[in-house]
Parts: sequence; C-alpha cells; structure tokens
Amino acid sequence: PHVGYVPERPRFYDWMTVANIGWFTASFHRPGFLQRYREWSERLGLDADKRLKDLSKGGYENMIDEIVELKVDQLVLEYATKRAGSFDAFEGDRWDGEVGLGVIDVKNPRVESPEEIVSRVEKAKDVFGLEKITLNPDCGFASGRPWPVVQREVAYAKLRSQTEAARMLMKKYA
Repeated sequence: PHVGYVPERPRFYDWMTVANIGWFTASFHRPGFLQRYREWSERLGLDADKRLKDLSKGGYENMIDEIVELKVDQLVLEYATKRAGSFDAFEGDRWDGEVGLGVIDVKNPRVESPEEIVSRVEKAKDVFGLEKITLNPDCGFASGRPWPVVQREVAYAKLRSQTEAARMLMKKYA
C-alpha cells in the first residue's frame, strides 16, 4: 500500500524553502520524484523561494482538494492538537481510503488519558468510518527538534495510553 503523510502544518525546518524541501525529500524517493514535486508545486502555485514557516497556516481545509487527489491508500493525519482543525474538511465522503489518525501530541509532555484518545476517535469515526482508522502518534517523538522532544518515559506512557484506548475501542465495537 501507498501511504501519504500529511502534517497538520508543514514543519520540516522553518528556514527551508519550497525548493529546499523538494531537493531534501527527493534524496529518499524514487528517481523522478523531484520533477513530480516541482510540477505539483507549480500546479499549486507555490513560490519556490517561499519559506515553509510562511506557508504553514491553518488546518487541512486549506489543502483538502490536493490531499484527496493523492495517489495513496492511507493518509497519516495529525489530529492530536487543535491546530489541525476539525474533521469537516473530510466530510461527505471526500476520502475513502484508510486513515492513520494522529491521537498523541508528541511535543507536549502531558500524557493523554485513554478516554481522551477514545473521544478523538469517536469524533473521527463518523467521518472516516471506524474500520478505516489506525491510531498513530502525531508525526514522531522527535520531529523538528533536537532529540528528544519528550523524555523516553513520557513517550512510553503516551504509547501505553494509545494502546489502552485501542483496547477500549475494540471491546466497544468488536
């Protein structure tokens, strides 16, 4: 399957430009990626010299048309924080593939309760369908910052809460 990771706001490195991101990501993609990236950037009207920090405003509603056109089987979406907005952009069967739902805020040391995570999934299931949702932390526990973002014990506690939430959901909906 093909997976598309879509952060709630682009955040590779604030100093990077649209052109820098293309070059950087091309280094770990198949040949031809950079050309496709440039074509998409042009199609979306992105200025190659624009810094990413200037583009990262709002949630998924600002790019929903492009997201639903991605040729992937699963979208990995960050929804653990309010920055991502609501699920409204995906309502009305806009996306019919699988969703890796971000339910853990990896930048905040506060450990989410399993009930809090279940509540997030309960809201998402009405839009995506429970059978299409996989629980994920937002991005990773070291994204965009010097290692580590949160202490190892905190990361493990967050993952235990996510696991318990998954058990609760499976018990309720199995």
